[in-house]
Amino acid sequence: MTPIERAKSMLPKMPSEVFDTFLVPLIINDIDWPFLSIYDSLNGTDWYRILYPFSLSSLSKLKWKLSSFLLNKDILCKGSQDDIDMVILNKTTDVWALIGRDSKPSRDSLAWHKKNIITTGRLSAPVAVAVTPLGIKILDGHHRITALFDLGVQGMVPIDAWIGE
Repeated sequence: MTPIERAKSMLPKMPSEVFDTFLVPLIINDIDWPFLSIYDSLNGTDWYRILYPFSLSSLSKLKWKLSSFLLNKDILCKGSQDDIDMVILNKTTDVWALIGRDSKPSRDSLAWHKKNIITTGRLSAPVAVAVTPLGIKILDGHHRITALFDLGVQGMVPIDAWIGE
């Protein structure tokens, strides 16, 4: 079984739209899928940072729906707020260099999403978020959501999102 097939079998409730846009690129291009069971620990892996506060078991139990909502930073969990701040800081500071990554793709993505929002009044595609006791966790769509904040239009532009609860 390939890592993608293994991940898909472990997260059967996750819609293909979320799985294919969020997990597949990470598995193929960045960090693989080393897990054999939903009971494997994320500790010590890049997945811990990406999925916290979820475990694989809790992620596998989420029920997903496609919806639209208005967003303000106060309803986001601290980790997602920090991610937005880092993407904005990356416009002027090479924040990803500390972990050996190129900051330019992040800058380019943010600029593209800002231009798209100005042109269309919407995000380019639905984001993926999950409801946690700590607030809403952005799983996929950090640059799209950050573009709203960087433009100062958060809470004014409806966000289409896959929401896991």
